[in-house]
Amino acid sequence: MSFKTHLLTVILLLACFSIMPTQVFSAGPIMKTITSEGGEIFMLPEVGAIVSMEDKQVIILDLLPLDSRAKEYQSVNLQNGDKLLMLNGKRIGSVEILKELYSAIKTGEEVKFGIRRENSMRMVSYKKGDEEAGGQMKVMTMTSGGKESDMTFTQHDGSMNINIDGDAEGMRPILELGLIIGEEAGRVKILETLPTLEQAFPENKPQKNDIVSAINGKPVKAADEFMKIFDNTKIGDEISLDIERDGKTLNISIKKTKSEMKVMTIGK
Repeated sequence: MSFKTHLLTVILLLACFSIMPTQVFSAGPIMKTITSEGGEIFMLPEVGAIVSMEDKQVIILDLLPLDSRAKEYQSVNLQNGDKLLMLNGKRIGSVEILKELYSAIKTGEEVKFGIRRENSMRMVSYKKGDEEAGGQMKVMTMTSGGKESDMTFTQHDGSMNINIDGDAEGMRPILELGLIIGEEAGRVKILETLPTLEQAFPENKPQKNDIVSAINGKPVKAADEFMKIFDNTKIGDEISLDIERDGKTLNISIKKTKSEMKVMTIGK
């Protein structure tokens, strides 16, 4: 029997949202990883709130820190665990309904949520920001598990969706390298590349489906082994990857740079 697991990874490439184009606020890249039993996710971009279904309720799983939001959204009183019940007077019964209601609101119009926080009911409101003028905030979701090896990649509404269904285990997104690695048939495999790949590897680049046989000269057969060596490599030291591609062995080396990314794991 195959047990399907779901890894939801959210990458905020540029947290830049504002009502007025002249008031754009830019935060650094942030990665948040959420493990769950599945279900669609949605992001309220102005506050970076990650929303999903839990116990048949629409709930906020996480938000951007206050100092990573545009100034006009730092006072928005939404918190982790808030249950979203109403939006502009209409009931929110699912994430899909939330997306439809939210997309119907025009830039500058009021976004007014009715929420439940613990045992109290509250109203929280703010003005909808201008996504096109304010920047880019992208959501990437990954799903692992299933019987067949298959990955699909789609991009819509500013979101990236990656579905990895198959034999790959131990998935590890590495924003510093722009790679998603995993284990397949006792080998470390590059399952997908991320937008940060271009910055990490300005010349020779790893590719999807490459096999990483060694890092810094040390053979690896599991993603955890790869990550242990990577994490123990100091900033400024060389990261050397031995890669198998089309029957050939390649070596790609870069300097490990200081990461400006924040990584947080939520859930089990």
